[in-house]
Amino acid sequence: MLNKYFFFLTLSLLLFSCKEKEVLKDNCLDNGASQNQSFENRKVLIIGIDGFRSDCMNDSISPFLYSLSQDPKCFYNSAHQVENVTVSGPNWTSILSGVHYEKHLASNTFSEYKVEEFPHFYKYIEEANSNLNTVSICNWAAVNVFIAYTYGDYCPLVSYDDLTVNNWANDIILGNDSVEADLLFLHFDNLDHEGHAFGYSPEIPEYAQAVNTMDGYVASLMASINQKRNEGEDWLVLVVSDHGGEGTDHANGLGNSNIDRTICFVDHPSLNFKSNYPSKQVDYVPTIFQFLGIESAAFSCQQDGVSLLE
Repeated sequence: MLNKYFFFLTLSLLLFSCKEKEVLKDNCLDNGASQNQSFENRKVLIIGIDGFRSDCMNDSISPFLYSLSQDPKCFYNSAHQVENVTVSGPNWTSILSGVHYEKHLASNTFSEYKVEEFPHFYKYIEEANSNLNTVSICNWAAVNVFIAYTYGDYCPLVSYDDLTVNNWANDIILGNDSVEADLLFLHFDNLDHEGHAFGYSPEIPEYAQAVNTMDGYVASLMASINQKRNEGEDWLVLVVSDHGGEGTDHANGLGNSNIDRTICFVDHPSLNFKSNYPSKQVDYVPTIFQFLGIESAAFSCQQDGVSLLE
């Protein structure tokens, strides 16, 4: 009799466990995404700077970004955590998918990238509200070719130089271009180019000059954003980098080198951010989703990051 009792108890626990797993699995099904209607008019700008090393954040070569880093209302982390493989493909994919490299497996060739399983976050935006215009303009075309193109509304498959990216983005933000954007991702690459050519260091003139030029681009973009904010538009701005560098390379950092020392900014005039939080590449998508009121069971089940918003 006692053995029969234990048999039924064990069977019941197994059935409950299986049922619980089925419920969890069902919650992870991709049944689309939804948006809180009260957040529909919000907009997002992501300024992606390839190869920015955080010790270049100073008032001599990056005065605008430095002043932004000192603003207590802005989230800033100078020791932002990058992926274990510190080349561009893995890190931009983590930034744009919200999951770590060990899941998405995107290299610089993207040959193993699990794009359907861990897609660009624009997929969920379009599912939640197809009226939102999702745009991605890049110097490194691979970001659009392999990550964004399938999911965004406007993701040209060609490379544009940094000046073109900056000027075009300002026109889009200010409404002076036929392209309209509610979510706008920009990729700037000249800083990384100069790092590979001359070395990644604020002590190297060519790299320092590229930092200064990039600082001017961010200043111009923020001026456009603030103009639209003054006109009543609600913009969240993120400034992100994929990796730093040492010498003329940046591959496979060990967590404590200049390769891994990069930046994370999040700017909004009235929202509160986490304080002293060790941000990482996978935190951007949850932050954007919280700001836009986007919910997706499929993304929630696979995400590795957390929102930087309180």
